[in-house]
Amino acid sequence: MIRNGFYRMSALLLLALILFPAAGAQAFNQVHANQLAMGGAAATTFRGVQVIGWNPAYLAFRDNPSFSIQLPLLTPNLGMRLSNDFLSLDEVNKYFTSGQFWTEADKQNILNAVAGNAWDFYIDFYLPVFAVSMQSKFAMMALSYDVGISSDWRFSKEFLDVALNGNGIDNLGKLRDFSNTGLRGQAASRIGFTFARAFETAFEDVDWIDEVTFGFTAGYLLGHGYADVIESNMTMLTDVGTFESNGLVKVVNAGITGTSDSVNTSFLNGTGVSLDLGVGLKILDGRGTVGISIINLLNKIRYTQSQLRVYSFNTDSPLPLNASLTNPSSFIENNFTTVDSLSDDYGAVDVHLPTVLHLNGGYLVGGGLTVSGNLRFGLNDAVGGSKTVRAGAGVEYAGIPVFPLRFGASLGGRGGFSYGVGFGLRLGFLRTDVGWAWERGFLNSANGLHMAINTVFFFGTNEELASPVLRRRAMRR
Repeated sequence: MIRNGFYRMSALLLLALILFPAAGAQAFNQVHANQLAMGGAAATTFRGVQVIGWNPAYLAFRDNPSFSIQLPLLTPNLGMRLSNDFLSLDEVNKYFTSGQFWTEADKQNILNAVAGNAWDFYIDFYLPVFAVSMQSKFAMMALSYDVGISSDWRFSKEFLDVALNGNGIDNLGKLRDFSNTGLRGQAASRIGFTFARAFETAFEDVDWIDEVTFGFTAGYLLGHGYADVIESNMTMLTDVGTFESNGLVKVVNAGITGTSDSVNTSFLNGTGVSLDLGVGLKILDGRGTVGISIINLLNKIRYTQSQLRVYSFNTDSPLPLNASLTNPSSFIENNFTTVDSLSDDYGAVDVHLPTVLHLNGGYLVGGGLTVSGNLRFGLNDAVGGSKTVRAGAGVEYAGIPVFPLRFGASLGGRGGFSYGVGFGLRLGFLRTDVGWAWERGFLNSANGLHMAINTVFFFGTNEELASPVLRRRAMRR
């Protein structure tokens, strides 16, 4: 009987052929501490440079600081998501610690934990490098530069099955298909200019509307790397006396180009533009906030040069099943031959960022308690995004002004059900926010962990926080 170790090595080798050419390919996606803590529903509480990337119209509300700045080189500012639909820390500790012996029941439990026929894994990383907002005579404006990374991974469930159970007599004549495996990833950065203006008299006769604002963020995009497994066909068949495997993997990559056997590579950024639009309203005597925004309504990064890397391999050899495989490395070297491995120019490629429609609202209940809700609609199938609607709700309690607390939950999108907690620190002009969120479980039982910390400096306020509409109404009364 062939030892299961050989099949595990074969599975790992097939996997490595996919991962090697695409390692480090990633995309742009924003992660903010308040959003994590409040179930994605914190945008109505954002002010100053915090609004960039969520709803640029909120920058023109009169309760904004007259000047705000974000400087990660001096203070911590970053966010990250690590999420999958299979493993939690509890499962890792239970099944994958050193010396762990798996029973048949353990193996089946591990396989049952994989949703569907593949293991999906997501990585997002966000770094706001610099942002500043300021008040001018006619509008509020902001300038920002941020960097984002996203990657969507998919591993066929067959890899786990082979690694756990090998490929013994029960699998004779069974075609093992690993084709449901792939990766899309991108790394990008954006230089953004935000403009927001209030229309103070447009709805003055509507009693429940106090402020109306409009804003946009125009961005110049730089693509630093992109990869996409556009085709993945891999199979393995074991029968009496024979072992066969076949595979074809095609990867398109841009940003870093060069032949696989050359030490010389070239690094070419992609370039493009983006546009965010937003409308904001203050309602119900300024206690409520409502907004609609489209993030990345227009966006495209064009890489003028890219590569197509093709990997093809097969094995067809006699293999007596009653023989022990004493040297699996030698067998792979002699039989698992690469038929073709090449790199070729693929021409220009266009890459898009997630286009998202946000509908959000919030209300200051009183006593420092604000409740918020958000609906997120993905409008394209870009890396890091999802067309599945995501709904979230959260609360912020600022009864202790220097130490606001936040809680929230959300459902849908890539992450399914998740919930978060967080807090803020308000010390004069310094505002620091910390947030966590967990997907499909809590703490060690969760399948996803999100974390972020953001620090902003707020200086001054607009001359009067109350809108002119509210002041005129008060005078008429």
